[in-house]
Amino acid sequence: MTLHRSWLRFARLPSIPSFAAALHGAALLAALWGAASPAVAEMCAPPLPKPSAALLASAQAQANNHGFLWRISKGGHNSYLYGTLHVGKLEWMFPGRELNNALQASTRIALEINVRDATLMRQLQAGMAAGTVAPLDAALQQRMAQQARRNCVPLVGLERVRPEFQITALTLAAARMRGLEADYSSESVLSSYAATSQKPVESLESVDEQLQSFLASDADDLQHFVDEGLTDLESGDATQLLATLAEVWAASDLQQLNNYALWCNCLKTESDKAAMTRLLDDRNPVLAHRIDRLHAAGETVFAAIGALHMIGAAGVPERLRRMGYQVQRIF
Repeated sequence: MTLHRSWLRFARLPSIPSFAAALHGAALLAALWGAASPAVAEMCAPPLPKPSAALLASAQAQANNHGFLWRISKGGHNSYLYGTLHVGKLEWMFPGRELNNALQASTRIALEINVRDATLMRQLQAGMAAGTVAPLDAALQQRMAQQARRNCVPLVGLERVRPEFQITALTLAAARMRGLEADYSSESVLSSYAATSQKPVESLESVDEQLQSFLASDADDLQHFVDEGLTDLESGDATQLLATLAEVWAASDLQQLNNYALWCNCLKTESDKAAMTRLLDDRNPVLAHRIDRLHAAGETVFAAIGALHMIGAAGVPERLRRMGYQVQRIF
């Protein structure tokens, strides 16, 4: 079976939600959607329809490479490193020739977390639950409710998860109005491909590692995070950032991706910078080490992690170079 036929098969399966935590960590919001009530999915944008055969055939016929792909070589064999996007569009689902070849050659898929693992999803749901987290102040609660109404996200269910994930859910609800769907994320596509092609999937991070990278460090940090998140939603900056990042990813524009800090308007304070370091740089050594461990075991690994983990001297490609890999960008 060719990869494109496999892609067509899983495109007809029920969609698999896998979302980003502030654009990082796709499994976290997959757990959020499971934790919230079904009403949370009733957004302003119309429900995502099941693609028709004609739409799928058109998307397949126009398949191009998107994202960022490297061949990594060490010990006499190759693996692959792929920078993903945690939202997507139908026309981005089908791979171009080079991505097709890399997937065909791989013996194992490695994601940040395997979103098809029900046990991991339950653990994530438990970690994301509101629990005993300190309540937001009244002004923030009112603004959160206003954004929920504006984006057609009922508070029922939303309030059952921590405020960090409420912000992300609202951002994704708004993003749907720009045609960006979490159901078409790279992780959803790849995990479904792995299932239909019967390739095993590895998690590169634990549930605790994913959660700790995103949760606020204390009550003050939480209030600040929510305040800034709501401000970005109210101004439209949040969805504009996501739309711009999606354009950069779709065009495989690595130079623009490397300049993310210059155009994202998301590193305004020392707190912002610390949060970004926690979300990206602090996770990269673990991701690189676990990719190396799978590769050293003789696997041809297709390791797919968020594209922002690829940038700069602290990015995963540069870390792998320092670990003795030959790293060649394919597209």
